[in-house]
This record gives sequence, structure tokens and C-alpha cells, in this order.
Amino acid sequence: MLETLQKYLEDISHIKESDKEHTHRTALQNLLESLKTHIADNGGGGNNTLKALKLIHEPNNDKEGRGAPDFLAQSNGLNLGYIENKRVNAPLDSITTSPQIAKYLLLSPNIMLTDYLRFCLVRLDSKAKPHIAREVRICEFSQIKVTLKSKALLESKAKELLELFTLFFTHSP
Repeated sequence: MLETLQKYLEDISHIKESDKEHTHRTALQNLLESLKTHIADNGGGGNNTLKALKLIHEPNNDKEGRGAPDFLAQSNGLNLGYIENKRVNAPLDSITTSPQIAKYLLLSPNIMLTDYLRFCLVRLDSKAKPHIAREVRICEFSQIKVTLKSKALLESKAKELLELFTLFFTHSP
């Protein structure tokens, strides 16, 4: 996973705040696919349904008007959760409580929100309000190139990402 994270950061190392959220989507999709494969190949916390896990980019809009997050995680035809991608340095804390994410939480109580560098697992709290249940920040926007030079930091962040995405991918449909 270390090499995967390093490749991902290299691929987005020239990202700008003015870039649209789709600009580096291929790099993100490659990272997500690699995380999925690594987790499935290593047991995913004992969850064997991960072998059938698919990531669908730009799934069809929900027929009841709840929208379409950027990625759908599915296993054996069952929806595990959605991944919503925003531009780098987007205010994810406020987006978590936005009407858009509220609609997505009607599709699934398992949402991953990302701005390429920060990954937030969004769930509903005991009062049915969206909140960030867990998150991983690979690095600050201004620190991408410095982070690429730190093998220890990359190893630590790769481990944190695996743990976060294991929670996401093993969520009950």
C-alpha cells in the first residue's frame, strides 16, 4: 500500500485549489480500487463478501431524487455505501451537514467524503444527524511534496487509510 499511496500523491502533486473536483478523479479512482483490492485480498476483517466488491464510478441518479454520489460501493448487488469527491481543500466539515449529504444518507448510512487529501467517514449520530465518525488526512494541501519524501509518514497514512476503508467496505448493506 505504501507504493500505491506514493503513486497517488505523485499523481495529484500538482493539484490546485482552483481545479474542479473531477480534475484528478482518475488518480482517486485508482487509489480506491487499490484499497478495495488490498482489503479484499487480506481478508477485510473476515468479511468474504469483499471479493465481490465493485466500485461504480458515476452511478445512475436515484429515481427518487436523492442524487448520485461520485462512486457506489456494491457487493453481490447490495449497496455498501457511497463516496463523494469534492475539490481539494473543500470545507468538508460544513459539507457533512449539507442538504446534499443529507440526501445521500437516505441512500445509505455509509458515506465517505473526500477532498483528495482528507477522507471522512460520515454516519448518522444517535439523533440521526450527520457527523464525521472517523477521518484520515494524508497531509495538508501545502505539504504534498514534503509528504512524498517521508516513507515513515506514508506508511503510517497508508495503514490509517486501510483501517478507514476497511470500516467503509465492510459496512452492512
